[in-house]
Amino acid sequence: MLMRAGILRTPSEIMMRYVLLGLTGFLIIYGSLYPFDFSPAAPDAIVRMFSNWKLTSSRGDILGNIVLFVPWGLAGVFSMAPRLGAGVAVALTAGLGFAIALGVQVGQVWVPSRFASMGDVFWNLVGLATGALLGRLLLKHLQSGRGKSVDKIGRAHV
Repeated sequence: MLMRAGILRTPSEIMMRYVLLGLTGFLIIYGSLYPFDFSPAAPDAIVRMFSNWKLTSSRGDILGNIVLFVPWGLAGVFSMAPRLGAGVAVALTAGLGFAIALGVQVGQVWVPSRFASMGDVFWNLVGLATGALLGRLLLKHLQSGRGKSVDKIGRAHV
């Protein structure tokens, strides 16, 4: 039924959507931990990271953290909504995105050229939400001529 709806045409197209999501996650992690010059962290580095909720930093840092996660939100909803429904897709995208954002910040504790902060996680989630909204709008646009909403397609039985 999903394939007849025109959103998921072939098994390879379904797989490509998940490959896009995985590649997006890989690029976020790669770019956030580059240049991979890991070294021992201060004993209280993790505590300091979880204590730092400062949301104001440079405009470029804030925009960078937002823009970094827009593709994750977009790819997550675009990958999962046709199969699982929009609500489940947004929840999974947000949960996995939060785990990636938090994991990256923890990893940055051991990269001296990076500064780990929970404020960055907040801005990453703003980007994720923006991307998820764009993904939802994209899916609605793609199927607007087919007479089915993303939610109905997601609940269809395969």
